[in-house]
Amino acid sequence: MTPIEFETRLDQYGSNLDYWPKTVRDQASIMIREKPQLKNLLHRQAAIENELRVSDLKAPSYLKDKILGQIEPRESMDLFVNWLSFSLARTAIALLLPIATGMSLGSMMNSEEPLQSDMDTISYTQYLLESENEI
Repeated sequence: MTPIEFETRLDQYGSNLDYWPKTVRDQASIMIREKPQLKNLLHRQAAIENELRVSDLKAPSYLKDKILGQIEPRESMDLFVNWLSFSLARTAIALLLPIATGMSLGSMMNSEEPLQSDMDTISYTQYLLESENEI
């Protein structure tokens, strides 16, 4: 983990390392031991979070409305239809991909010249007719 990644994770998960995912938490602990300036950054983030927690400042109503207006409501039926369509698409691709591959390989294998040309067919037919006349 780089210091920049540490700062990004700090913004994502906050100053309490207990809330970080286990793998990232272990990496962050190592980084804090190796680089003391990151420990200062962690304490500063904790102080900011504490100030925000105790302050009575609230976002203006127009800002709340704007944020909530950008969230698209999703009904459970929409979620089900999306899941079903992606599921069907994956199944169709899984079924059609081997068929398409087989067809393309088959067309490449069948690109040789026919075994008999038209002249060979005419000659063979003529031979058969002549041999019938001899019988």
